[in-house]
Formats: sequence, structure tokens, C-alpha cells
Amino acid sequence: METGNGRGPDTGMAEGCQNLTVHRRKAVFGKRILLLIPHPDDEVVGCFKAIGLAGALDAKIFGFYLTTGIPSRDRLWSWQRGGYGHRLKRRQKEALLVAKLLGIESVCFNEIPSRKLKSFLKPTRDALIHTIRRLGIDLLWVPAYEGAHQDHDTANFLANTLTEYAPIWEFSEYNFFNRTVRSQNFFSLNGTEKIIALDRLEQGPKGKQSAYIHLNGETFGTSVRTRKCSVL
Repeated sequence: METGNGRGPDTGMAEGCQNLTVHRRKAVFGKRILLLIPHPDDEVVGCFKAIGLAGALDAKIFGFYLTTGIPSRDRLWSWQRGGYGHRLKRRQKEALLVAKLLGIESVCFNEIPSRKLKSFLKPTRDALIHTIRRLGIDLLWVPAYEGAHQDHDTANFLANTLTEYAPIWEFSEYNFFNRTVRSQNFFSLNGTEKIIALDRLEQGPKGKQSAYIHLNGETFGTSVRTRKCSVL
């Protein structure tokens, strides 16, 4: 299996696993994982390394894209609206390429615009339950509730309503707690946090880990963090 940087399950992945016991690896990675992706790119920003590690442990990862990742046409600048259809197609094309690179099976692309997920809670939850049952999902992954983007927080809320179907692990992406920018770092702890180290190549530009053009120029830190989902 290839990862976003074009490498298979090599020593970089093994090093990322060293701090996790076999029992903890199973708890974090499961065997059939459904990744709730608020926007196409959150699978990279939040957990590209964890996806690689899970694949190296023979887990199957499925991607459920909750929104298009693009605001509705009326929310764009007037000069951007003419290319709205192209923007949607490009973002989905990039997502499919990234899914192939990371070893994700894409199971749903919602047509909900970015920032509108909160208006489609019931149909989205129903679709998630159907997907969990159909695919035999044993673990959910979702971005943490961090107050940085309403779709991330809504995704976390939806996951919290699905605890009867599967355990949930959440990933930190970014927040601005106490007026400090934090990337891949929870602003409060619940005692179940796991740190997954990134090697030097993985700490580079996010664009190199994916095919998302808009991530060029952004970089990763030295690690990503995950934990059992804090119940809202």
C-alpha cells in the first residue's frame, strides 16, 4: 500500500507504531475503519500518518466525505461563481487521487456545501448508520471538536450520536485556543491521547502528502495526536 508520500509500510511507519502496544494499536486502528471527512483534505491534515499505520496493520479504511469542501455558490466572491462547477469537480478529483495514494476506499461524497453540514444532520446521520451496518465498521475516526471550523465540530457531534454502533477516536487538526494557533495538538486532555511521530519527510509541506493543490505552502509539525472521543 502506498502512502501520501509515495512510500509503502516502511521503517517510517514502524517507528510511528513503536510507542503503541499491540492492544492499543488494535484500539486505535481497528480492522474496518470509517473515516468521517468534513472536507476533502481533512483526511490528510488530521490523520494521513495514522491511515498509513492502520493499512500496515491490515486494517481497511473507508472514507465518507461529509461536504464538498467548497462553500455554496452564493457564498463565493462574484468573480468566483462562474467556475463553481469546476471547483467542485477538481476537489473531488483531488480527493479520489488522495484516496488512492493513502489506500482509502471512498464510499460517499455528500453534495452538501462547506459550512452547511449542520443543516443536514438527520439525513447525514441516517446515511452514516446505513454505511456502518453495510460495511461492518468496527471503529470511527473523526476530527476533534475544537471550535476552529463548524463542519469539523458538526462531524464530531454526529460521531457522538453513533457510539452505540462503534467506538470513536478523534484527531486534532487545528484550533486557536487562548489566541494561540495549535496544529495537531489538543487544547485540553482527557487522558487517552496517543502521539504518532512523523519522520522528517512527513514533517514537510502538506501538499507533498497529497494531491490537494490548496495545501501547498502549509507544513506539518513533528507528530499528530489521536485519542478516544471526548463525549460532548
